[in-house]
Order: sequence, then C-alpha cells, then structure tokens
Amino acid sequence: MTIGSTVLERGDQQAAIFWYEEALKRDPEQYQAMNNVATLTARSGFNLNRAATLAARLYAKYGDNPDVADTLGWTLFLQGKTGEALPLLKQAVTQKPGSPLHHYHLGAALMKSGEPAAGKIQLAGALRSSGTFYGADRARALLRL
Repeated sequence: MTIGSTVLERGDQQAAIFWYEEALKRDPEQYQAMNNVATLTARSGFNLNRAATLAARLYAKYGDNPDVADTLGWTLFLQGKTGEALPLLKQAVTQKPGSPLHHYHLGAALMKSGEPAAGKIQLAGALRSSGTFYGADRARALLRL
C-alpha cells in the first residue's frame, strides 16, 4: 500500500495499480487497495470490467460509504451504464456533499442522461468548491457545452 501511494503521488497510475494489486494478493479484502485499484483502473480505462468487479464487491460490503458508491457509480458510467450509475452518484453527493469529485461525476452523468441543466449545476458547484480536483478540466469543458 505504501509503495502504491508513493508512486501515485509521483503521478504513475499504472505502477500504483500494480502495487495496489500486490496488496490485494496479500489481503484480498483490503478495502483501500480494492478501492484504489477500482478507481485508478476506471480512470485509465484500462480494464473497466476489473474496476466494476472490485467496485461492486466493495459496494456489497460498504454500500453506505459515499466514496464506494461514487467509485461504483463512476465505473458504471464509464461502461456506458448511466441509468445504473445515477442513483449511486446521487447517493455519493447526498452523503458527502463537500466532495467536488462526486459533484463532477454526478454532473457528467446528468449531462449524458439528457439533464444538462442539472448537470451544469453539479459541475459548477464542483468547480466553486475546488478548481484543482481530478477532473476539473473535464468539468470546465462540459460546462462549455
């Protein structure tokens, strides 16, 4: 876990995934490693099925955790399953309203689902909260649509 976090801080997502996967080999139920692999794998688009499998396992165990709901919702969204993603992304925002990343994810999903006004509200809120979160540039681009 420590090596994964260290290489991730340096910006090497692929190496971080490798080390988090190593942590999962040692402890297949390690929450943080599982969430990190799911999140980073989804972000890279490398293996969305792996990300979805891990995120679903996490959600089955920790469905009341907004970060887990967001991870599963975002992964489903990236797989093109926007209808399944929306309730999870809404759950994440409701449970953790201060997260700009969660608002960005919900905003992007709402835009895709044909609710651009609601999506733009979420995106603008995310950017008001922080202009530097992962996805901030994409949120700005979506607001220009």
